[in-house]
Amino acid sequence: MLKDDKAQLSSAHAGGTPQPNCGELRGWHGHLTVPERLLNISGSSDFRTTSTRSFQAEIGLNATGASGLAGSADLIYALTNNKQEQYACEVLETLEFAPDQAFVNDSIIASQRVQRFLEDSLFGRKKVYMITGLKIASGLSRSTSKETQHGPSLKVSASGAPLGIPLPVEAGPGVGVTFGRGRTVTDGPALNKTVFAYRVIRIKVK
Repeated sequence: MLKDDKAQLSSAHAGGTPQPNCGELRGWHGHLTVPERLLNISGSSDFRTTSTRSFQAEIGLNATGASGLAGSADLIYALTNNKQEQYACEVLETLEFAPDQAFVNDSIIASQRVQRFLEDSLFGRKKVYMITGLKIASGLSRSTSKETQHGPSLKVSASGAPLGIPLPVEAGPGVGVTFGRGRTVTDGPALNKTVFAYRVIRIKVK
């Protein structure tokens, strides 16, 4: 999945945490060495993050009672869907750089493949991106939880007027049934380093 040139990759800072070797970043481009003046390298230990998504919906159906009996029945169907993802790692390294126009031009010149791609995409919709940031996790583990609940609820109400009872409100029994299921999947920690996030910029040809 590619991000646009407005995407941002935040740097994690923590005192006393191990810093990655600059040489690790120099080989990632494949054609050019990233200048030291453009680099920003940092790291944090015991990184954790949680992402939660929730969806809830209700559908109601109202039915009026038979002639001579003032009353109604409400059928409500409710659905709830919750999903949670948790990530944790021992060390999270951030390697990023801010390329200037000269570095972008040199990168294009150094790659015949990129040049041919740009030439073929002048009148098309093809896009070229440059990776400018990586978040690399050591000992990454992930836990995913999903829970779903659904069920109908029936409420029957009758007005007191036809029964000769002067009640200003309606009253009646209610019946509800709820079904639910959940699942949690956990994997890790990973033995190898994992690319946890990345940042890219879009290269535009004028």
